[in-house]
Amino acid sequence: MKFKNKNKADIIKMKYTILFRRVSLRVRNAIEKTFGI
Repeated sequence: MKFKNKNKADIIKMKYTILFRRVSLRVRNAIEKTFGI
Protein backbone atom coordinates (compact mmCIF):
# COMPACT_ATOMS: atom_id res chain seq x y z
CA MET A 1 0.00 0.00 0.00
CA LYS A 2 2.64 2.50 1.07
CA PHE A 3 4.72 1.86 -2.03
CA LYS A 4 1.72 2.45 -4.32
CA ASN A 5 0.92 5.76 -2.66
CA LYS A 6 4.53 6.92 -2.90
CA ASN A 7 4.61 5.98 -6.59
CA LYS A 8 1.44 7.97 -7.25
CA ALA A 9 2.87 11.00 -5.47
CA ASP A 10 6.07 10.78 -7.52
CA ILE A 11 4.08 10.66 -10.77
CA ILE A 12 2.02 13.69 -9.73
CA LYS A 13 5.18 15.55 -8.70
CA MET A 14 6.78 14.78 -12.08
CA LYS A 15 3.71 16.02 -13.96
CA TYR A 16 3.68 19.28 -12.01
CA THR A 17 7.43 19.75 -12.51
CA ILE A 18 7.08 19.32 -16.28
CA LEU A 19 4.06 21.64 -16.33
CA PHE A 20 5.88 24.28 -14.28
CA ARG A 21 8.94 24.16 -16.55
CA ARG A 22 6.78 24.55 -19.64
CA VAL A 23 4.93 27.54 -18.15
CA SER A 24 8.13 29.23 -16.95
CA LEU A 25 9.67 28.77 -20.41
CA ARG A 26 6.62 30.39 -22.00
CA VAL A 27 6.76 33.28 -19.52
CA ARG A 28 10.49 33.77 -20.15
CA ASN A 29 9.92 33.88 -23.92
CA ALA A 30 7.12 36.42 -23.48
CA ILE A 31 9.35 38.63 -21.29
CA GLU A 32 12.19 38.44 -23.81
CA LYS A 33 9.84 39.46 -26.63
CA THR A 34 8.35 42.31 -24.59
CA PHE A 35 11.61 43.79 -23.31
CA GLY A 36 13.88 42.69 -26.16
CA ILE A 37 16.40 40.96 -23.88
